[in-house]
Amino acid sequence: ARRATAFDMQISAIDVQSFDADLLTSLGVSCLGPPEDLDRLVSCCDYLSLHLHLNDQTRHTLDARRLGLMRDTACVINVARGALIDEAALYDALAAGRIGGAGLDVFAREPPDHTLPVYQLPNVVTTPHTAGTTYLTSSKRAACAAENVDRIASGLMPRYRIDQ
Repeated sequence: ARRATAFDMQISAIDVQSFDADLLTSLGVSCLGPPEDLDRLVSCCDYLSLHLHLNDQTRHTLDARRLGLMRDTACVINVARGALIDEAALYDALAAGRIGGAGLDVFAREPPDHTLPVYQLPNVVTTPHTAGTTYLTSSKRAACAAENVDRIASGLMPRYRIDQ
């Protein structure tokens, strides 16, 4: 959000939890809504950036119906999980000009099959799942791994397990 405000973008967000108004203001978020507001947000945004986890409820959050709500100039950016977007529906929307473009750092199948038609379109940019690779993120991941080694050695359960 901070980076987007540098481009004079109006930031709207959807989240399952509420946030302190001062935090939202400091981030430049003008509107925070619940998941039920997603269709409304999708229909009015120029750039839709996905940042959520993947589970049975979020799989294909952007399906053909929701992609159909988007402006024909809108761009989708996915740096979270590939299966949040129905890639066949994304291809159809992009190829037909119903949306403007897509930036994909994650894919429905990893490693991706770059011969798929969706990845060949001129209005699609792909990157090799590196959007979250920053110095700070790498440092935090390393610290978390070291902490979990210590926790396991002490007979404690590791933190941030994904199998629960």
